[in-house]
Amino acid sequence: MISLHGEWDFAYSSDGKGGVTPALPTREAFDSVASVPGHWDGQFSAASPPSWWSRAKFNPDYLPLSFPQATGAGANEAPIDASLPYLVGTGFYRKRFCLPSQSGAITAWRLEITEVFTEAWVWFNGVLIGHHRGYAAPFEAWLDPELVRSDENELVIAVSNTDESMGGLRLRGFKGRSASIGEVCLSAHPGRRIADAHVMPTQDLKELAWMVELESAPGLADSTTGELEWRLLSSDGIELVAGKEPVESQI
Repeated sequence: MISLHGEWDFAYSSDGKGGVTPALPTREAFDSVASVPGHWDGQFSAASPPSWWSRAKFNPDYLPLSFPQATGAGANEAPIDASLPYLVGTGFYRKRFCLPSQSGAITAWRLEITEVFTEAWVWFNGVLIGHHRGYAAPFEAWLDPELVRSDENELVIAVSNTDESMGGLRLRGFKGRSASIGEVCLSAHPGRRIADAHVMPTQDLKELAWMVELESAPGLADSTTGELEWRLLSSDGIELVAGKEPVESQI
């Protein structure tokens, strides 16, 4: 696994609309530095403003603290959520790196991001490879082997907090939709992985039914074969039954 924590080149745009892929900035626009993982508002401020600070947008619903707290329109409504004047827009993170030569069973790399607030797009060497909508949820994408360069590769992650259609407890209170990105890393795979697994009892509760969803890296779906091993353990760790299933195509 390769960790991509640390400083990334950063560009900011005050534009953005939920669900709409943003245009990549020019190379000259990446004139700031941001830490990954991290929040925008913990790194940029008027005390030491970046070049784009004069055109930055901020939370339009910001209300200074006041006591007693303001309530909603109705007399019996709960107090309005307190909120900070956080940055609003789209932030572009750029990182250049070299990948080690593939050897043995390693045939593909997968990007893993623990969470973003609240939407993200990923470009690898200039090609859009993934989109994620949803806060505080893991985000993963394959690096297409056809795009991998032998020398330097470039990864750009756009994070936007302009989508106001999502709700949830983690979006309430002071932090609101303050934009951030979690841990970012690359993991090596043999071209296929378990994407999801479901285990459920049959209707008569006498047997277990299970389903495994497999996922192949781009360009490898028809060429990768393998074997799926499984075990069923009791609550105290004793193996009850085990087996193997051949895998010859993507499920």
